[in-house]
Amino acid sequence: MSYQSKIIEQVNQLLEEDFEAEVVFQMAAENLSNKRLKQYFKYSAEQRKQFCEDLRSEIIRLGGMLQTPTHDFALHGNWRNFSKAVSTNDEELILKECIRAEERIRDRYKEVLSNKLPLTTKYVMENHLTNIKNRVIDVSALASEMELR
Repeated sequence: MSYQSKIIEQVNQLLEEDFEAEVVFQMAAENLSNKRLKQYFKYSAEQRKQFCEDLRSEIIRLGGMLQTPTHDFALHGNWRNFSKAVSTNDEELILKECIRAEERIRDRYKEVLSNKLPLTTKYVMENHLTNIKNRVIDVSALASEMELR
């Protein structure tokens, strides 16, 4: 496998994971009763939708083929526990699982960024990583607020 193919494969995997995040964040926004969390997850879903568009553009720019999302949350498992937590409507559990999932995808971005990447790809991924890091901070703050109540 060529180096370029390896990069395209890794970006496609991140696309799959960001797509999963978009879907479960949207599900959370639709199913939670807490207005603040609904708004937070709605924004998060929109952000991940943009991430997916960015990654699709990068894959095409790199000369790769887009993989069709599988809708199989067991594939990566990052969002499986979060999805289950949403069904319980337990806000603290939802936030804890969201933090775990975001930390895992943050680490995946770091892993891909450890490779030598074309500058535009690196820029897009660093931007996503910065946003994910900020989301972890935001969700952690929300979780702390919930614990104080």
